[in-house]
Amino acid sequence: MLYRKTPAAARELGIRYDLLIGLMRYEKLDPPGRDSSGHFVWTDADMDRARQALASHRACKHKEPASV
Repeated sequence: MLYRKTPAAARELGIRYDLLIGLMRYEKLDPPGRDSSGHFVWTDADMDRARQALASHRACKHKEPASV
């Protein structure tokens, strides 16, 4: 199983590190587990969940405003 730390996960997802941290901070994405050093470690399953959260985040940002 491949484990990634957060900077590598962000690069693989094609986003900035701070956006990935922000998604976890504002509870849009459940954080992955941590290693013995306290760093987040991202598995393939965590990466899939992150991709889904990003797709949802992007869909909300591009939603058309409601007509009045």
